[in-house]
Amino acid sequence: MITEAAKKERKVCRSIDQPTTPEEIWNRPALSAIKYRVGSYSSFKTAMLNSISKDPNLSGWTARSSDDFGIAFIDMWAYLCDILTFYQERTANEAYLRTAILPESVRKLAGLLDYRPSPGASASVDLAFIAEKDKQVSIPLQLKVQSVPGQNEKPQKFETIQPIIAYSSLNELRLRTTVPQILGMGSTRAIVKGINKGLKAGDYILVLGEEREKDPGSEIWDLRRISSVDEDRERANTIISWKDGLGHENSNTKPPKNPKIFAFRLKAYPFGHNAIDWRLIPPSLREPTSKSPLYPDNWNDKCLPEDELNENWIFLDSVYSSIQPESWIALISSTAPEDHPSYPGYAEIFRIMEVAETNRSGYMITSTVTRLTVDGIEKEKGKKNALQPENIRYFPLRSTTIMAQSELMELAEVPVTRTLSGKMLKLDGYFPQIEQGHRMMLIGNLASDPGNLNSETVEVDQIIEDQDKNDTLIILKKDLSVNFSIDSVRIYGNIAPANHGETFVEVLGDGDASATFQTFFLKKSPLTFIRQAGVPHGVISTLEIWVGGILWHEVRDLYGCNWSERVYITNIDENGRISITFGDGITGARLPSGKANVTAKYRQGQGREGNVGRARLANLLKKPVGLKGVTNPERASGGSDPESREEIRENAPNMVRTFDRVVSLRDFEDAAREYEGIAKARARMVWNGEELEVSLVVAADDDADLKTEELKKLQEYLNARRDTNRKLRIVLRKKVPIAIRVEVKVASDYLEENVLDSTTDALRSYFAFENQDIGQDIFLSDIYKALQRVDGLKAARILELQPFSQPSGKVPERMMISPEEMAAIIDPKDVSAPIWR
Repeated sequence: MITEAAKKERKVCRSIDQPTTPEEIWNRPALSAIKYRVGSYSSFKTAMLNSISKDPNLSGWTARSSDDFGIAFIDMWAYLCDILTFYQERTANEAYLRTAILPESVRKLAGLLDYRPSPGASASVDLAFIAEKDKQVSIPLQLKVQSVPGQNEKPQKFETIQPIIAYSSLNELRLRTTVPQILGMGSTRAIVKGINKGLKAGDYILVLGEEREKDPGSEIWDLRRISSVDEDRERANTIISWKDGLGHENSNTKPPKNPKIFAFRLKAYPFGHNAIDWRLIPPSLREPTSKSPLYPDNWNDKCLPEDELNENWIFLDSVYSSIQPESWIALISSTAPEDHPSYPGYAEIFRIMEVAETNRSGYMITSTVTRLTVDGIEKEKGKKNALQPENIRYFPLRSTTIMAQSELMELAEVPVTRTLSGKMLKLDGYFPQIEQGHRMMLIGNLASDPGNLNSETVEVDQIIEDQDKNDTLIILKKDLSVNFSIDSVRIYGNIAPANHGETFVEVLGDGDASATFQTFFLKKSPLTFIRQAGVPHGVISTLEIWVGGILWHEVRDLYGCNWSERVYITNIDENGRISITFGDGITGARLPSGKANVTAKYRQGQGREGNVGRARLANLLKKPVGLKGVTNPERASGGSDPESREEIRENAPNMVRTFDRVVSLRDFEDAAREYEGIAKARARMVWNGEELEVSLVVAADDDADLKTEELKKLQEYLNARRDTNRKLRIVLRKKVPIAIRVEVKVASDYLEENVLDSTTDALRSYFAFENQDIGQDIFLSDIYKALQRVDGLKAARILELQPFSQPSGKVPERMMISPEEMAAIIDPKDVSAPIWR
């Protein structure tokens, strides 16, 4: 038996279980979708069935099965109410910016705040043109170049936006990567060009310059004996070393300024060096007591010169046909003369003025020999002047060696070991075609990371040319932004800027002076927008409207324009279609009547698909005569798609939050994200040592790299909206490369291979660009949370997370990321998930 209390409780439970119609509508703040239905099919049907029993007039209607016509009618009406409330809820959601789904709704809601979504931007790139040999080619404006598409890609067209003249000599330039050798005080080695020079230890070399060539009395020269010879076969050079450094510290004699090195190939001796000992000659032939001795003078201690009348004559011991005029000889004494005992090992050098073959008799020897006439200091001798070789009398006949047949060794230049930085570039060659304002592109490896290829476009400020030395010194307008490894740098001299998109001229239609707000549509889309500082979103349209040969101008709104202003407005719908609307004769002029008098010139094509890779732009759609080819040494960049629905939701409220002004740190972040191509931004105040400055860290769409020029345009865009008295520094985010290893256990009913793939995908997704933010710390719990969502994963433990793992192997619970960094997985191989055995 059921008690009254039980009946009452049952009634309460039944009233709770049964839905009521209309249901109460309540939504908490910040929902991505709101509930706005007063009921559903089941609640509407139940409510109507309950109403039957409550109405006394319907007390006789007891049927409740679906085959009853009345119940069938209620069933259909419940369906109708369900459909109506579904669309009512969808309509309500479309009325709010946060919950709207349809692109048209989002755009119109943003328009109520006077916010116009960013239309996107075209990619830009510097093209390097290659001219045929000895050709000079004019590169016109709007020359079309098409990309070579990769897999699942479409060819993209680019056009030059500046005409240039391409020279074959500037196709590809190299830097002067070597410098002249400096043989200074104390130098003990020299590098000469070539190998297999025939040099060996013990040979003599002569180092001299213009000082000795012009002045026979100059002491600025060095004679050295080679201690070792090595060959650098890679550079085809020979390295000569000696023990005693160049110069003489005691006499304060420095090496020559522009030294030359000569190697002596021949060793000779003075005539008579091998004469018989004078004391062994019969006394009758040498003693003064004889009536007429043939050899009265003791030649054992004789010194040069042999001919007292011609002191600059040196007679050799034989005929040496290889000795030539203008070459050098070195006289080396192994013993000291009696009157100068302090000169053992003394040496002098002389330049040969004349070489002659002659017969010579003396010292009981008769022979055909070579006579050398050498230079000397002009001195008065008797009634006339004569050349006297310096210190020629210090060389004994018997103990003097003559090094001759000098051969010039061409000094090799030594490699430049420094990195390329600053403003100065020294080109390897003479290039008179380069003028002030000339643009060039450098491409090479970073000095700090030789495996990282980088590029930079530079502009010439000054040129210093030296045709004799065959080099050109370039001074740039600005310092290089990075340091290059100088050996790897190539320079493209025929550079022309280009943008993504193709130019079209289109007749829009007929003007009608009787029509107000006449509207036309462009046939092609998307319309190309190019970057320009100081304008909304940092981009401007390439559209030009001509009416009867007169250019009309685009304005943001017709409101405020007078009746005579030749202006128009444009609108981009959710499908990218462009409409052009003219005035009504009150706010903006009406179009004049005419047949096909309204024409449009514009470019079509933009977006991320224009960010083609390096060396992909290679097809010339129209090839000027003399042009061999074209390439893009660097990746095209800056291309971005129109603002997405989520981006509009985030950026549109900024119109009423900041009123287009940048004041707070959040304003800096919001304004930066509004700029076309910027995906993430973080601002903070930083003390720079002198004052507080705003440090703004940004990341581009798809985490692409931003050029210095693009960061400067962003700064100009922000400067137009902020107080420039506060210093602003904009930098690109730095990546923290992540390597993670997770050991996993797979549930028994799942394939290991599938679970492992899902695990690595989950880890890569967690560290993906769209899921990380600038300065966002990494928590171990968040990684485990991502792993828990993997279907079939029974257990997991993180074994390694670089660069944060401690030496003990422990992974910290929280990993700090600096405000200018973002965690990222650079190489997919850095994610591994072995089986937990």
